[in-house]
Amino acid sequence: MNMATIEKLIKAFEGLKVFQPNAQVAEDPKKKDQNVPTKKDKILHCNVVADSMCSPNMRTIADFPKFLGIAMEAFLNLCDDPEADVRMVADECLNRTIKVLLETNLGRLQVELYKELKKNGPSRSLRAALWRFADMCHLIRPQKCRPYIVNLLPVFRSMYLNFFSVLIYSHIPYIVNLLPCVARICRREEEAVQETLSTAMPKICSALMPFANDTEVKALLQSFLPNLRSSSAVCRRMSASSLALICQHSRAPLSFFNYLIGVLLGKYS
Repeated sequence: MNMATIEKLIKAFEGLKVFQPNAQVAEDPKKKDQNVPTKKDKILHCNVVADSMCSPNMRTIADFPKFLGIAMEAFLNLCDDPEADVRMVADECLNRTIKVLLETNLGRLQVELYKELKKNGPSRSLRAALWRFADMCHLIRPQKCRPYIVNLLPVFRSMYLNFFSVLIYSHIPYIVNLLPCVARICRREEEAVQETLSTAMPKICSALMPFANDTEVKALLQSFLPNLRSSSAVCRRMSASSLALICQHSRAPLSFFNYLIGVLLGKYS
């Protein structure tokens, strides 16, 4: 691997780090003006990172997983950039990177997208991660589905917990980790987020709900119920369709449909 290529990548990362919303900027006004990146800079660095991540030679270095994690975070941050052109390039770079690395680095890609769901951050970044993660749900290995359920259920409910990148290498179930994320996301008020969640839920439910236990299914149902009273028609439709999908793809559909009908009759009759 050419060291010049790695140095170029690291410089691009350093540049993109300046563009992150939470990055600290020097207090000196002169330095602050010097550190303000241009749209051209952002686009250039974004493409350099994507080109490096897609290079076959780059994948042979030991730190490639670390670089990939930084790249995914940078792309997702730039998906919320004020400049439309920058957002478009970041979206294209994200798609290109995922397409090239899907077969060889699926687990790492899923973890990085999941981390963005866990953040429950800006609408554009969240939506960019959500629909892509949903598209990859069917590729999750069966032995990893339980861990995602455990972690994703809370994320859809609360979305402010920290996520550790070692998740994919541990035995913590996907179900356990992912369903909480879904419960948090469904509480977002932005209609754009609700629409993306509505599109994502059929894919997420078909892949993961068969691995959820009764307690987890009921908890997820309870998370979506309040949205039925929302003033937003988009939110109400999303909640209604999601409730049906959760029951449909559970291990005991008839039992949970009966449970849901009972809850609805008790609450809204």
